Amino acid sequence: MSWCFSFNFKKLKFDYCIIDEASQITLPVSIGPLKCANTFVLVGDHYQLPPLMRSSEARNSNLSSLFKHLSEAHPEAVSYLKFQYRMNKDIMKISNQLIYNFKLRCGTEEARHFLLELPEPEKLDEIHHFSTQVSNDIKCPGDKGCWLKHVLNPKNSVIFLNTDSLNCTENNNTNLIFNETEAEIALHIIKSLKMCGISNSSIGVISPYRAQIKYLNTYIKNEIKSLKGIEIHTVDKFQGKDKECIIVSLVRSNSNGNIGMLLKDWRRINVTFTRAKRKLIVIGSMNTLANNFLFKEFFDLVKDNNWDYNMPNDFKESHIFLPETNNDISLSDIENKSSNDRNSYKQEKQKHIKQSQARVILKNSQILSNIIDEY
Repeated sequence: MSWCFSFNFKKLKFDYCIIDEASQITLPVSIGPLKCANTFVLVGDHYQLPPLMRSSEARNSNLSSLFKHLSEAHPEAVSYLKFQYRMNKDIMKISNQLIYNFKLRCGTEEARHFLLELPEPEKLDEIHHFSTQVSNDIKCPGDKGCWLKHVLNPKNSVIFLNTDSLNCTENNNTNLIFNETEAEIALHIIKSLKMCGISNSSIGVISPYRAQIKYLNTYIKNEIKSLKGIEIHTVDKFQGKDKECIIVSLVRSNSNGNIGMLLKDWRRINVTFTRAKRKLIVIGSMNTLANNFLFKEFFDLVKDNNWDYNMPNDFKESHIFLPETNNDISLSDIENKSSNDRNSYKQEKQKHIKQSQARVILKNSQILSNIIDEY
């Protein structure tokens, strides 16, 4: 068992050679160890990310993996591993219909019915109560009309949050593409998940764009005390990983329907959508993305299953969150703490209410808002 470059293969001979992740290895790298074996087995999935090639000449020459070449040239030699144990049935349905031609199956009934159950669902009601303490103008409809309750509902395993009503055009400066509004939506969802008892280690955020990842890391770090365990990465860095809940920011939102090269790579989209085990939340502009044939198929599937949700115009103002407790202590644990702990929390809450009230009043004045933050 070794990496392909670890040995001098000239003097070695094996009965079998098994190469794992063979679809991510370029053809020349695979040839060396295979020459030393009577029989070889390649394990991989060429419907996911291809080998990483820094050379533009190599990329343009159609150089790919031996796995891809052989599976296309000799399909009769391919053995499909049809059973997967990661995703529930709804999340699996996306890649199964768009990519794998309905060949995938859930390995167990337990995996088939995975749901992201909230340990403390009542905390969403506390968010609404707290918001009305801050401002009488905040009138989230609650229950069925609350977008956060819809997103966090365990029965909704796949949700596409359509941002077309928000006029959230992407920022495209010097080829650094990011979307501030999608980052704000992701922040609201992360805060709600944490408030309802979902651990940091269960949450992942993916975007195809590095600039969006950089913006998300900076923006969310400024808003949440503890990010430890929450992974915020590009698609490439998330390959091979999974999370109970994945939030996807697709970024592109413009009037000319330009989705860029990254989102046209269906293998990249496949990896993105298959990182989630129990809940997949996708944020994007349906009008922009539907110009691509793969996303058009995806949106047909989304609509057929009622997975789409149009973001309300006032999503930013509809909720104000309770202050975070130290060391990720659940808010329900406060009642079991000493009187000093309870008083400390109440003081922090009152301070947060005053600051939040001031932000509502002065939200259009950045200078005054900064002064309040310092105070």
